[in-house]
Amino acid sequence: MAIHLGWIFSGMLLLVSSFASAKLLMPNNIMDLNVPFATNSFNRKSFPSDFIFGTASSSYQYEGDANESCRGRSIWDTFTQEFPERIADGSNGEMGIDFYHRYQSDLQTVKDMNMDSFRFSISWSRVIPSGKIRAGVNRDGIEFYNKLINATIAKGLQPFVTIFHWDTPQALEDMYGGFLSDNIVNDFRDFAELCFQEFGDRVKYWITINEPHKYSSDGYDSGQFAPGRCSKWVDEKYCKHGNSATEPYLVAHNLLLSHVAAADTYKKRYQVSTKCTFLMDKLLFNPYDISEIISLSLVFKA
Repeated sequence: MAIHLGWIFSGMLLLVSSFASAKLLMPNNIMDLNVPFATNSFNRKSFPSDFIFGTASSSYQYEGDANESCRGRSIWDTFTQEFPERIADGSNGEMGIDFYHRYQSDLQTVKDMNMDSFRFSISWSRVIPSGKIRAGVNRDGIEFYNKLINATIAKGLQPFVTIFHWDTPQALEDMYGGFLSDNIVNDFRDFAELCFQEFGDRVKYWITINEPHKYSSDGYDSGQFAPGRCSKWVDEKYCKHGNSATEPYLVAHNLLLSHVAAADTYKKRYQVSTKCTFLMDKLLFNPYDISEIISLSLVFKA
């Protein structure tokens, strides 16, 4: 597969520009900031008529049913079970909010909130338990997402589907290190193509990867997210495996290659009048000294 790497490297600079080891000084009195635009009349009419309002979820956090319906384990299953104390309340995704069984009522809540869309992610290990498509597809998983998409549309909501929201199959993590290896690119492309094939007749908005920067930095620099890899100097207690100086960059690189592989497949074989992108998290910049007008103006330009 021939891929132009120039813009991919530029994207990597964005992904890794603020890994966990970098700290920003923040003013203490930012709540006193006098925002230079009125908010008293800020409502839905403040947006263009075709602006899409929606809510979002992710598979591991919401679905539950983690050990049933032939779903394979993900790195978040392993992380939350091995380090329960690293989750605020010690919980895990085995039950989530039981969205797997309660999605109809949850979708009604979204509709009652006057939303236009519902964004959710596909659990890679629910539809391909081993992570590798040649080892078999779990039809129970496919059926669940078909029912969810149909129910979303029936409620008058547009489905926005995220293909990968950080839950790498544990089988691939064990086999070759997950996103530390470029072996993941072909497996991710196969997973994405399965989603396009099974759900593309109804899904018009695709997100290949959710917040690649967060996955790279918190999973492989600070070790605060699954798979919890980091250098010992970052955290002597929890950092047993990893290299915070190199691994975030390798993972960022392979995430971008995976996005390109999936997006290229989508564009060549499935795109009609639909959209496919990846989702970036955005940093909020505040002025160090809010008394400085120049500093304040730079914030709003950022």
